[in-house]
Amino acid sequence: MNANIAMLDVQGCSGNQANTHWLITIGSDTRSYDPDGNTVSATVAGEAWRYVYDGYTA
Repeated sequence: MNANIAMLDVQGCSGNQANTHWLITIGSDTRSYDPDGNTVSATVAGEAWRYVYDGYTA
């Protein structure tokens, strides 16, 4: 399932990936994405997270 952000009002929102709706920074938190737009890693409050997908799409 893919979702698009229609509107976002977050204090400290710093940027989006060029030509996408993908947030790359919110304040000092960061995210990165694979070519399909899935979040693959994030750093939130100084803690690193990694995301893994099983390839299943509904």
